[in-house]
Amino acid sequence: MGPKAAVKARVSNKVVPHESATESGGAPRHVVDNTQPSSGGTAFKSNRSEMETYFDKLRLLDKIDNDTVGMKGIAQLMSDINIPNNTIQSYVLLWQFGASRNSRLSRSEWVTATYTYNVDGTSQLKLALNEWVSKVGNDKHLFFEMYSFLYDYLRGEHSRLMTVECAVAAWEVFFPAHKTLVQLVQWLKKEYSGSISRDLWRQVYFFLQAEENHNIQEPDTTRWPTVLSDFCEWRKTHFKY
Repeated sequence: MGPKAAVKARVSNKVVPHESATESGGAPRHVVDNTQPSSGGTAFKSNRSEMETYFDKLRLLDKIDNDTVGMKGIAQLMSDINIPNNTIQSYVLLWQFGASRNSRLSRSEWVTATYTYNVDGTSQLKLALNEWVSKVGNDKHLFFEMYSFLYDYLRGEHSRLMTVECAVAAWEVFFPAHKTLVQLVQWLKKEYSGSISRDLWRQVYFFLQAEENHNIQEPDTTRWPTVLSDFCEWRKTHFKY
């Protein structure tokens, strides 16, 4: 078996539960199980050393502290594995690494992830990421867990609630070209002056799924939070079905 085949063979299709709830209530996440028993202590130590050395290289780009990769380091990580920032691929990566602070990756999150997935270099990380993205794209339960988990990361470290601007930017990545989202964004920008709570963030997901799955013409506004009910009433006078 050649080197590339060996790497691919290590990327399992198995999905296993992995508890990583944030203190503020982030949802537990599931991970793609890339782990295999170590063939020896020396190889395991070598894998750890390579990825921790890489972590320190990324960390030095921001110089926040000895245990944190910041915005520049995360951008470099994305560049090294050839994925644009603020894309579904970058969101999946941050979710799988358990990133819970905006523009931050801690050493403990990094070490836990690289050990859990048995990742020993950026080439293997890119292969694993392709597998994770495929899994999330084909499993609505995994997608929702990722979506829920990333609320804390996306809202910003110094904000208790997410701003509309931040939520809209993320929704356009999670739900590209969704007709109802386009209308909702118009309403939020024109009529809404509040923030996006964790509950509203989750309810928007269910609302968009309901409209997509059932092609609702006149949705039952009583089943949704007041914000979404107000949007539905506004939409009746601004859009024809």
